[in-house]
Amino acid sequence: MTDLFFTGSPDAPHRLTVTFQGPTLCRWTMQRLLDEDKDRIINYRMGDRIFELPQDTKSSIEYGEADAALILRRMELRRAAMFWPDAPHGQSEWAPEEAGVETLILLSANGEKLGHIQMQPSIQKPAPEGREPSPKSFQLFTAFDDAGKEVESLRILERYNHEGRSWPKSFALLVGPTEIWRETVSQLNTQSWFGEEYFAPMDRARELFPQKE
Repeated sequence: MTDLFFTGSPDAPHRLTVTFQGPTLCRWTMQRLLDEDKDRIINYRMGDRIFELPQDTKSSIEYGEADAALILRRMELRRAAMFWPDAPHGQSEWAPEEAGVETLILLSANGEKLGHIQMQPSIQKPAPEGREPSPKSFQLFTAFDDAGKEVESLRILERYNHEGRSWPKSFALLVGPTEIWRETVSQLNTQSWFGEEYFAPMDRARELFPQKE
């Protein structure tokens, strides 16, 4: 769970709650905190299928192939950035390249290539004489589509230790050089386990889980 602020709307805080389970399940909830109705949108991932549950409705929408691939890459970019240096479950291993760069091939639930993620290592720019060093910038994780086109990036701004390992604490989402939002982790849970139904809209239960009728 993260507290999130869009760059162009610093007075409109949001909360982003993302739950990953196994290699092909994800629930992604974006909620605006100051609205009386708590405006929110939920995306669900079941395998390679992506659903959206809009605000104030019980009827979900299934994304088409192109839109689903975009959301899948966004979800996998976050999963890769959170779990680095470990490879996310169900994906290939990080492959080292020159100058500390690492690349992770993105695979769909069916094993098809969705693109790749590139990790650029931590840097600290030298300061002019007589000035304090600039703040250290942690890794930059960038997602590319299957044609090699850059899609979006997560720049890690701060890390912290939790349950014996290092995790991102704050980061920024960028599209090209443009910063879209910044967020800070407010809660990290690595112990809970949910049933498959948690990762699907309720109106799709009969279709997705016919054996449980």
